[in-house]
Amino acid sequence: MTIAKAALCAVALLLAAACGPGPTDPSDFEFGRIDVYAKDAAGQPVNGAAVRMERLNGQTEDAGGLTGSVGLPGYYFFLKTSGQYRIVLTPPAGYTLAEGQAASVQVTFSRNQTQTVNFALRGV
Repeated sequence: MTIAKAALCAVALLLAAACGPGPTDPSDFEFGRIDVYAKDAAGQPVNGAAVRMERLNGQTEDAGGLTGSVGLPGYYFFLKTSGQYRIVLTPPAGYTLAEGQAASVQVTFSRNQTQTVNFALRGV
């Protein structure tokens, strides 16, 4: 082993010892999950909606980059810390919100909790 490799290994060991063990149980994490589904009147998933999350303190996060990331059409998700949030959906081209469907939904959750938000859309 070269001196450089030995030094890197020593630094890594010191950092690991200083940081202590990481969480091993999912309940050790401070996050919750919000699952968002966009479906048409027949219950079929609708792709291409713009979904964003707004923390009620004004910070905004876009879910667009996560669209379909788990292979499910019309599915979006956020991993967030405890708090109050507003989920806002803008329908894709060719769709509008179904009658009676609000464009945003407020959710409150705590760590290790999963919330589900469903948006009903209709074709135009």
